[in-house]
Amino acid sequence: MPMRTPQPAVLAVCHPPAAVKPPVAAATAATEPTLELSATHSVVGGGDKGLLVRQGASLSSAELAERLQRGATIRELELQAQRMHYQKVTGSGPTSGWISTQLKGTDLLQPLAAPLAPDGAARPRGGVRVDHGRSPRAAEASAQPGAVCCLVGELPVLGGWDPKRAVKFSKKTVEKGATVWTGTFEGVKVPPGQPFKCCILHEASNTYVWEEAGPMHSWPASDEIQEFEAGVPAHTAPGHGAPGVWPPKVTLPKVEAAARTLGEGIDQWIPWKPPASCGAVEAPRTIFHAFHWPFKLVLERLKDIADMGFDAVQISPAQKSKHGHEWWARYQPEDYGKIEGLGSWEELKELCRRADELKLRVIGDVVFNHMLVVGSCHEWRQAQANPARLKQLQERLVRETSMRLEDFQWPWFEMSGEHWDNENRYEGWGSGEWSELRYCERVVAAQQKHLRLLLDAGVRGIRFDAVKHLRPAHLEEHLQLLRKEKVFAYGEVLSVDETMHQEYMALSCPSTDFPLTVFMYRALSEGTVAAQEGVSGAAARVAKATGLKSAKRFPTSALSGDSVRFARNHDTVMNPGLYYGLGGSCVEAMGLWAWLLALHDGSVLVFPEDLQNQECGSMICRALRFRNQLRAATSSEVCLRYERGASARPALLLVVLRGPRLLGAAVVNLRGEPVEVPSLPLEPGITGTFRPESGELLELDDTGRFLKPLVVPGRDAQFLVAV
Repeated sequence: MPMRTPQPAVLAVCHPPAAVKPPVAAATAATEPTLELSATHSVVGGGDKGLLVRQGASLSSAELAERLQRGATIRELELQAQRMHYQKVTGSGPTSGWISTQLKGTDLLQPLAAPLAPDGAARPRGGVRVDHGRSPRAAEASAQPGAVCCLVGELPVLGGWDPKRAVKFSKKTVEKGATVWTGTFEGVKVPPGQPFKCCILHEASNTYVWEEAGPMHSWPASDEIQEFEAGVPAHTAPGHGAPGVWPPKVTLPKVEAAARTLGEGIDQWIPWKPPASCGAVEAPRTIFHAFHWPFKLVLERLKDIADMGFDAVQISPAQKSKHGHEWWARYQPEDYGKIEGLGSWEELKELCRRADELKLRVIGDVVFNHMLVVGSCHEWRQAQANPARLKQLQERLVRETSMRLEDFQWPWFEMSGEHWDNENRYEGWGSGEWSELRYCERVVAAQQKHLRLLLDAGVRGIRFDAVKHLRPAHLEEHLQLLRKEKVFAYGEVLSVDETMHQEYMALSCPSTDFPLTVFMYRALSEGTVAAQEGVSGAAARVAKATGLKSAKRFPTSALSGDSVRFARNHDTVMNPGLYYGLGGSCVEAMGLWAWLLALHDGSVLVFPEDLQNQECGSMICRALRFRNQLRAATSSEVCLRYERGASARPALLLVVLRGPRLLGAAVVNLRGEPVEVPSLPLEPGITGTFRPESGELLELDDTGRFLKPLVVPGRDAQFLVAV
């Protein structure tokens, strides 16, 4: 699901806002109240565990389940002696609470100073650097006469996402391979740490290129240069959302440094007992997410995708959408009756025809909860007390969509904060700007016309975007159509609340397994307690930290045997940290990919950036091959090995696959250095011979020890098939 801007007060609770929208030409600048600065601090204490957070100022007040982690940025709300009431701006930990500012004379916080003008207004200096290789379209726009660099965000002083009204850098210099925008914002008052994004705007024509997909920047508290599209690799296919190497290069595990023997420790087994499937149609095992790829590009690479072992390809929303090449524009439908933007209906049909030849299923992505954004939340909010302005916005909405005014949800209601997850999630306008559709006969008919276009082209799977904001009865009407065609369908339920998932799973519609991903990240990055608490415990922690009701009934393997699982998806990549703390690089997710792909059950949705990454792409390809080799497996066993006296994090992940007999094992090294693995924690008396990827046979004695130690490179895996 696309996003527009994170809201610190509801971090990891809400479904993401719609997506950053382009400026509205008709918008007029308004005089907005500025925001006063409040003291901000960076967390520098607390060690590896983080700072203890309590509900109240008293040291006897109840502790929160999570701790505030080092590196987080917080805003001071109240100070009582050495106790501070804070609100988190960035980083990991509870959104708010009380913490100590010192421990035994050592400061736990570091103040962040902002340069101030004599009148007290913040005047951040610095700039934005546009790397020409990483952001070619932004660089091209920067070269145009009259272009400026805008820093835009939710606050009125940041334009409320309208770049025309946002603060700007206008001075630019061209360096080798980069354009640098610099300047000073006179009289702009914004709290340091406030999230924002950058875009390049041509002021005279009000046209722009918005290349930034994430992560969000934090408003500078000192002279800083912000990197445009920081963390986004250079594009091999500009504008196609397909960065990295293609086809992925596959190399066997190679140890270049001396490996140390993995020491004795604790083996923590994680029971893997999946519940019965909930799907009406058999789910694909591995899905390649052709995220924002044009149909022609998908077709060009289809044979490679099949050869890697995928059995399905998911495309981005195909309907005519808000104009723009940005990925989030696909999630703002304009006309359900037209296939346009990534290619024509004829191109989609040819893609599906070729996929069918290769025994690949094409999965379409549909956005049926809302249509495009035509005005900011600020505009809609002001219009509620101005009938003439409200009428203008409503006329714009009808003019820019294929729907009637009565097809939308009225009265307008801003869905923010707790409303993302309570009973108002069905009719609220996301972040106050999603054009929320009403559940009615005309809307269902228009959407089923779109489904028919996809099905007639040969699409044999459907992903329902933002499904937790659709009434179950609304979804059921579409599922009835798909069942008649024997089409696989699943829904994006962005929540760790089991009851919310069950609303849709009860309709035989599998959902996205966010609870499982949250648990797996915790299990691989924390101690034995995180592994022991299972999915229910991990979900309960997140729920408590974010104000949701605790979910306690998740089985260890989470939602169902055919839940759609992921280590990273487009939401967590484009908006890192916004959803339940999920984020990090594809390299950091390597252990999760190995875990998910080694399992015998579940559908795994693979994000293209991770597959194309030079560091982790090879391992993912080898895991895909292992998954296909062991299709006969009927059960999985998962074990984490912790070395005594070492880091609290596990050193090794083991996934054992069984059928009528022991079929294979994936041995994943979670550390950065190569290790020798002397044994596998199998039950006594089990012997076996494995064929690793190198082809050289490895034998186990009846104590589970290798006759010749298994060597696993750092942050890599060995996939062993029993012979």
